Amino acid sequence: MKSYIRNVSIFSLLLFGISYMLNSCCTEKMCIGAKDLDCITFYNFSSNDLDTMIIKEYMKGSNYSKVRDSLMITPQDIPLIPVEQIIRLPKKIDVACDYEITLSSGQTFRISDFETSKEKCNEGFLCFDYFIALKQYKVNNKVQKAGFLKIYNQ
Repeated sequence: MKSYIRNVSIFSLLLFGISYMLNSCCTEKMCIGAKDLDCITFYNFSSNDLDTMIIKEYMKGSNYSKVRDSLMITPQDIPLIPVEQIIRLPKKIDVACDYEITLSSGQTFRISDFETSKEKCNEGFLCFDYFIALKQYKVNNKVQKAGFLKIYNQ
């Protein structure tokens, strides 16, 4: 009986050790992908340019003729340094749509042709997750290669 209890204890300890080792090999980083696009980074815009913006969501491939949704944003706490300004959106960007952003300055930016790929995240020994990475998209027909949305002042 003692031998049986000893064997069960050793087996339990061994099983616990293996599961701990396998779990500890996995990283726990957050992989931000195409389903997490809830902000846009604007470069070289003044606070007045970004005072108010209208974002229209269009059906993909409709040549900006079929509006699905629209919203007006009046960002709060825009930094006074006009180099890089991150504007948080009240709704996530859907890469299955096209977008048109009109700023209070009158500038209009059309965002389309999102390209994504499935990539590994949190790799480790016998463990990994996948996420949908944003590879590129177009702003006014110019390709932007980035994992986040960015718009440059023209």
